[in-house]
Amino acid sequence: MVKALRAKKGKDMKAASNKSSTHTAIKAYRQLSDEEKSIITKLHSEGKSLRAIGKQIGHHWSTVERVVHRFEAGKSLERLPGTGKSRKLSESERRRIVLMVKRNHNITAREIRTAIGREDVCLNTIMRPIHENGELKS
Repeated sequence: MVKALRAKKGKDMKAASNKSSTHTAIKAYRQLSDEEKSIITKLHSEGKSLRAIGKQIGHHWSTVERVVHRFEAGKSLERLPGTGKSRKLSESERRRIVLMVKRNHNITAREIRTAIGREDVCLNTIMRPIHENGELKS
């Protein structure tokens, strides 16, 4: 199973390197599959080191360490809920922005930002809920 993962990863890297380009290909980030996570926990429970596991499955040892710590902390391989960047605007602020644009299509993002009292957010943050709700057809 580990050899199959390594072989698949090797084919992906060969395909990326065979492209005729003068630029160095940047490897795109992808999350570990559930299969890879279970292999990591199995190998770690057998006593293998983080670096040995990393070499065996083709990932950096710090990635292996993160999976092991997450598993040991909660006995789960899933990401914890609520992880990630929190939103700058609350749901009520987002609704208020959309309502302001519905009432006055000529209002600017700066005027909206001042009206809701959020000078700490950028204009793109103000525009995002407007675009998401389809109020501006640009």
